[in-house]
Amino acid sequence: MVHPYPPTAYVDISLLLSSLKPTDTQFGEWVNVIGYVTEGSLLVGSSGSDKKDALKSRERPSANVQAIMLWSANAIDVGEYEKALEDRLEAEKRRGVR
Repeated sequence: MVHPYPPTAYVDISLLLSSLKPTDTQFGEWVNVIGYVTEGSLLVGSSGSDKKDALKSRERPSANVQAIMLWSANAIDVGEYEKALEDRLEAEKRRGVR
């Protein structure tokens, strides 16, 4: 499942390792995160492992977060989540925020 808000977020959980449960970091698990956000970029290419490919790669914006809290989101309605994000982006556009 993928959505474009942005499609990738890199979350550094190193400060939380002693308190996380194994289920908190299962593949596909939706989580809530509180932390510090910094802008970053992700190099995207065909493999990412080869230097030649990396040089040919394009940069794409990504979100980088230093997590200070993380907990399970439990059941989430993805459609409602995406609608809320779209509504917020539209409201920001009307106000001239972005």
